[in-house]
This record gives sequence, structure tokens and C-alpha cells, in this order.
Amino acid sequence: MTPTTTERAPIFPELAGTRRFTTDEYHRMIDAGILGPDDKVELLDGYVLYKADYPELQPADSAFPEWRRLRQWSSAEYNRMLDLGIIDREEKVELLDGGGNETRSFRFWEVLRVRVWYHCEGEIPEESLGLALAVSREGDMLNVLHCSTTNPKLDREGPGYSSASFRTRPGRKGYIEGRIDPLQLNVGEYLLSVGLLANVPLNVNFYELHQYYYSFCVLRGGLPFNSVHYPMVEWEHRPGAVQSSPGALARSA
Repeated sequence: MTPTTTERAPIFPELAGTRRFTTDEYHRMIDAGILGPDDKVELLDGYVLYKADYPELQPADSAFPEWRRLRQWSSAEYNRMLDLGIIDREEKVELLDGGGNETRSFRFWEVLRVRVWYHCEGEIPEESLGLALAVSREGDMLNVLHCSTTNPKLDREGPGYSSASFRTRPGRKGYIEGRIDPLQLNVGEYLLSVGLLANVPLNVNFYELHQYYYSFCVLRGGLPFNSVHYPMVEWEHRPGAVQSSPGALARSA
């Protein structure tokens, strides 16, 4: 990914910043078998989109944003594009487990690491480089996780905003990583969006955004539960505990 990339506005505003492909790259994917006869897709303004009459698109989907038609890439397809040079290895996004192994399957309550390799073209930005992550549940595109380095998590972190160790200027090349520990998402299939941007509070202007681009799944780690995610909860039980005597009730004047 390239922090200094600037592109014209796309025809599909909701896909703005999402990685686009050239006609040559599209034909190379066909020649390499990444896209085959069963892929009912087309290249529109650089986006590989399912055709409007694709059987798995419901009639109501025509009223949905264009990301409903965006072709998702498996880990094998993504690595094949890296091997072919369609995607620059200096722009690679890695999904890693706690041991640093690249995978697209993660166990509930274990570790998900998202490592984004980048290189800067032209002058290196003055602002520190930030990372934004979002996860959507694949079935209904519900946003189940959203975090970034641009906004402090708590109000009390505001005064030390610029001194945080991860808010530093980019190098000519390098990587920036987010670590989610533990992974609290329920079992299922998810889509990850990744964006690079300057660390400025409330900033939404991305250098580059890969939206709904990386698929992964969460595997069971225990008994099932019904919510989207399991909270960071601590339990306490004290048999025989006695309530303290209530104090005098306050009286209003």
C-alpha cells in the first residue's frame, strides 16, 4: 500500500480508495486462471465486479451499494497475484495468528494480527502514518469491528496523542500492524477493510483503502453464544457474603 497514492475520483463513490486494476492486470488474472469461465465478472472503472445478472445476486441487490458486487479474493488467489507481480510485495497485507503465521482462519479468543507493508512514493508525508481496520460480517455486511490509530480510544489519551509510540512518520518503506487480542468475534465468515491515512483526529481521507478486500473466518473456541462478539467480562461469586447495613436515607429540603 502506498501512503502517497492519489487517484481521480472513481465512478462508484462507495468504492473510493479501493484497489483498482488495469486492463492488462485483469487479462493477466484471466490468463493465470485466477479468473475463470465460471467467474461472471467484468472490469468497470478498474473494479472487478460481478455482473448484475450474477445468479447469487438477489433481485433486491440492485438497490444495494456496489460493494455487493465486488469480487473478493481468497488467500490463494491473493498470493498468486503477488507471485505474478499484479500486486506489489511492498504493498502486501498479511493476516497473521499469534505465532506470526499467515492464515485466513482464526480461533475465537485467540490473536488476529493485521500487518500492512507499505512504500512511499515521492516525498515522505510530514504527518505520522495511521492504520484503520474494519470488519464486516459477510452474510449481511454488518460492521462488527472498527478501529484506527487516528482517534484516541479514551478522552484521557488526548493530551499524549502525538507521543504515542505507534504514531510516527513513515519510512521510505516499512510496515504498520494492528493486533487484536483476544479476537472476540463469533464463529463465521468476515471481510476485512484496511486503510492507510495520516494520524489526524476524525480524519477520513485515506492515502489508500482496500475496502471489503480480505476474507477470513473465525472458528469455534468453546461453546456457542448468540451475540456478534463476546465481551471482556470478569465474573465474581462470594457465597455467604452479607450486605452492609444501609446508611441513612438522604432527604430533600
